[in-house]
Amino acid sequence: LLDKLAGGLSRSTVAHLRNALSGILTLALDDELIQVNPARALGRLGSKAQTAEAKPELRPLTATELDAALAALRASRTRDFTLALTLARTGARAGEILALEWADVDLEARTARIKQAWHRGRLGGPKSGKALTVDLSAQLVEALRAHKRESAALGGVVFRNQAGQPIDLHAWRRRVWEPALKAAGLGHHRVHDLRHTYASQMLAAGASPAYVADQLGDTLATTLKVYSHYLPGTERGRVDALDRAAHGE
Repeated sequence: LLDKLAGGLSRSTVAHLRNALSGILTLALDDELIQVNPARALGRLGSKAQTAEAKPELRPLTATELDAALAALRASRTRDFTLALTLARTGARAGEILALEWADVDLEARTARIKQAWHRGRLGGPKSGKALTVDLSAQLVEALRAHKRESAALGGVVFRNQAGQPIDLHAWRRRVWEPALKAAGLGHHRVHDLRHTYASQMLAAGASPAYVADQLGDTLATTLKVYSHYLPGTERGRVDALDRAAHGE
């Protein structure tokens, strides 16, 4: 893009090119093929922002924002509400949840086994390369029970479209997720941001980083690198305990 600018194209033309490229890369982000959108890291063309290091794009929803989005989805269809709730309460990737089968969901034990995932229209293993078991919240178990009663005739996959076929993530985002955000009065959030929502809310609530990493299927180092700023800011005060110990308190 900078070469185009240097070659004589106007800033507005190059900006349109950047926006088009950014849209394509956003799809790659949703498919988790890349971790950042380098087109957004350019900022204003010709500014210092071009040289800024690209960082993972985290836009987790707050608890209030998530409630609003879920309420909008619930008003539309139980399946869509339950799908979004599953993503937000497990931190699993969308491709993993869309490939989830009822045989791998234990509502009594409140667990789900993640052993496969959709990648660009093909069914394969999880991105982590190994199966993992995630815990299900009480609210999610209740929602899954209701969804199972309504979708029992659609086969073994937990989430299917009206025709009984696997849900296409891009179509679901465009037709369901984005309209729900708009109805809730919220700004842009990717479906993948529900994974970030889970991790940030769990850590902020005091969950062990090791547990969160295990649930995400990530290493502890990766989880801390991406989400450490969501940890409660209480550790700094622990150094005061050294002062009290030194004075015999």
